[in-house]
Amino acid sequence: MAHDVFISHSTLDKAAADAVCHGLEAKGIRCWMAPRDQIAGKPYGQQITEAIRGASVMVLIFSENVNNSQAVLNEINLAAAANVTIVPFRIAKVEFNSELNYYLGRTHWLDAFPPPLGPHVDALAATIRRNLPEPEADAAVRPMPQPTAAAVPLAPPPHPHPRANYMPLAIVGLVLAFVLIIVLIGLHGGRSSPAAEQATNTIAQAVANAIQAGAKDDDQPPAPLPAGVNAPSSEDRQSTDQDDDQAASNDVGASNASPPQHRGLFDRILHRSDQRHGVDR
Repeated sequence: MAHDVFISHSTLDKAAADAVCHGLEAKGIRCWMAPRDQIAGKPYGQQITEAIRGASVMVLIFSENVNNSQAVLNEINLAAAANVTIVPFRIAKVEFNSELNYYLGRTHWLDAFPPPLGPHVDALAATIRRNLPEPEADAAVRPMPQPTAAAVPLAPPPHPHPRANYMPLAIVGLVLAFVLIIVLIGLHGGRSSPAAEQATNTIAQAVANAIQAGAKDDDQPPAPLPAGVNAPSSEDRQSTDQDDDQAASNDVGASNASPPQHRGLFDRILHRSDQRHGVDR
């Protein structure tokens, strides 16, 4: 059994040694004392030596009987060689003999008198605790520091580009094709062929489908922006809409402005049609 204190005493002072041992163990201080803790079958000297070297403190129950004990002197010698702290606890007002004075002459001691013994045992226990080594913390119980993940900078989200609206251009192109069909009908003397009528109907239906598709696209809500990207303000949207309207009007104007040779072609077509129908302009 592991112990903190080895109690050295003369066999003539066993009663006092038992009382001190009981008082210290009642306070949680583990003690080793002969003959209580000896094991039968093992050499007596070996057990005493191992018990002294395994202790942190030796309590010497000192009296005149100790001055005359060679066995106690041997135990003091072993404790000094093992660098064990020796605390003399005097149960009688007696001085050390010359041999004990060699080891203990400069050592502070405690007295166990006057009675009662209890308060003196309390002072002895406090002194022993101050001479015990600090308990080592179990490395397996210590919480290991958790590694902190380094902050990874997030890439800025891509700037959303406004969706291009090609619907006005598609409508302008279909209108121009429709006008071209009418011009071809006029060149044929106002008589429309089945192929021309079918082409005209196809173009008209395409124009209607394009207008309807544009209306559906306008009704759909815009796609959500990525996190961290602010939606464009009302002033920015108004400026973008004005730019789109201006671009569309420029395209329509450019398509309606026919070059001089085309205007002459239209005049000739209208003139020939008026002559056939007897209409003056």
